[in-house]
Amino acid sequence: MNVRYFVPALTLIFSLNLSGGTKAESDQSIALCKEAMELNASQLGVDEQRREEYIEGCAQAGVGHTPEQWQCVLAAMKQGKLYLKATDTCFPK
Repeated sequence: MNVRYFVPALTLIFSLNLSGGTKAESDQSIALCKEAMELNASQLGVDEQRREEYIEGCAQAGVGHTPEQWQCVLAAMKQGKLYLKATDTCFPK
């Protein structure tokens, strides 16, 4: 499949919520993703524009994971782990 078509298809799947979660779970995942991105931006010391770009990505990325997975990421980050290390631990491969 051509990458040019894959990304829009993946976005459509997430927007239609075909991942199996409820609307409430998706909303919670997005909110937790935004919180993680705020913390990530703070840890990295990025400027406000970059911070907003991180947060905007949660509309698609947030629904790809459960609220429990995002809570795991946040807990790890609050203990000092960087975002990438936290997601390696909390998001299944």
